[in-house]
Amino acid sequence: MKKLFTILFILSIAFSAFAQEALEILFLQEQIREEGDRLGFTEKVLEEEFGFNVEQDLIATAPTDGYDLAVIHEGVGSTNADQVRYQIAPLPLLLLKPWNVRSGGLGWALDPGNWENNSPAIIIEMMHPILTGLPDIEDLDVGDEILIAGGDMTNGVAWVPASIGEAAGVEVIAVNANVDVPDQLSLLAIEPGTTLNDVQLENRAVIFTISISVWETNLEYDLKLTESGLKILENACYWVAGKEIPGSVSTLSRNSFSQASVYPNPSSGIVKMMLDQTVPILAVKVSGIDG
Repeated sequence: MKKLFTILFILSIAFSAFAQEALEILFLQEQIREEGDRLGFTEKVLEEEFGFNVEQDLIATAPTDGYDLAVIHEGVGSTNADQVRYQIAPLPLLLLKPWNVRSGGLGWALDPGNWENNSPAIIIEMMHPILTGLPDIEDLDVGDEILIAGGDMTNGVAWVPASIGEAAGVEVIAVNANVDVPDQLSLLAIEPGTTLNDVQLENRAVIFTISISVWETNLEYDLKLTESGLKILENACYWVAGKEIPGSVSTLSRNSFSQASVYPNPSSGIVKMMLDQTVPILAVKVSGIDG
């Protein structure tokens, strides 16, 4: 018997985690670091923990295109004038050092961020794809705390000025868990076209204010990021690069009729489905008129 298939009866089309090509990351430095240098530990995390392809280059002369994203971290001084080359985010930009938002650095704020009054945890301000795949994510909600720096650490997460979070196009995902000092912004997602202190960004940017202390102790490599901290860092790289975040799931809703077609229709036996989607599909569930 032939069955009439209709998009109205598509229950769900799930897009799940899949093997992705490794991100190509430009890792900006004031000078090229040798193996074992603490200012290269961030690079080690990105390579060894996530399998990304990371290339160090000097911020004064590095390219401003050709990579999925660029990273500015402890290896670049907060008032390094060469940061002006990346001020507008000519590449998607991940900033891990809060001091560098200041005038004389990236110029995204009048004041620098700070390590003072910091905490090992963050508090969720809004749900965002960068939080995808965290342990117990289904139980997390706005106002909940996420431990970023584990072990016996009493710090590890710093903050940037509240003025950055006030700009249109900035989503404040989380604040520092030290509630004694308000408006300590610790995880922000920034969309292209956002203007920060008269600087308009061309690409996405993420600010995640984690201290180098989360992967070094006494100048030795000693990873102290929690599972949640690592996952947020990984997700931030994928999100800022505009790539699908591993572990993310999206659903084709009942209203998304134009995104799919079934043919021949009506039909019996094997049918084909065409989807206007840009990500691989691992599972499709289709029901006909009679279920």
